[in-house]
Amino acid sequence: MALSDTQIFVALGLALVPGF
Repeated sequence: MALSDTQIFVALGLALVPGF
């Protein structure tokens, strides 16, 4: 389960910005 750090960043970004 280690595709790319970018995927993780995107998931964290969405969680941090639920309104965006």
